Amino acid sequence: MRLAPLLLCLLVIGWLGPMAPARAEGWVGFYVPSTTGKSRRSATAISPDGATGICIREILAAQERHGIPDNLLLAIGLQEAGPRRGGHFTVWPFAVNAAGEGRLFDTRAAALNWIAERQRAGIASIDVGCMQ
Repeated sequence: MRLAPLLLCLLVIGWLGPMAPARAEGWVGFYVPSTTGKSRRSATAISPDGATGICIREILAAQERHGIPDNLLLAIGLQEAGPRRGGHFTVWPFAVNAAGEGRLFDTRAAALNWIAERQRAGIASIDVGCMQ
């Protein structure tokens, strides 16, 4: 009767096999946006260059490209890597989290040095950047 568990497994796999992989469409109805249409960007809120604006610029572009409403990606970025710089909230590209220790660095080089130290210490899972 060792065949019975194998047949049961094959039956379950056969039942699950035809299912389509998860896609964004599976989230339809989970969240209802407050507005429809293209996102409205504020040119004054986005620094055109430098570390201060790069994450926000790319996050807003990704939201628009993928039709993600109501600044959901921006909210995640602010939560994960959102310090106050120059009196304004931003999303910081030099944010790093290794083994539960989160850090914000002033420069790319400083972030890379800290990452290298953590890797030498044996930490393999390190989150880096705007959406870390």
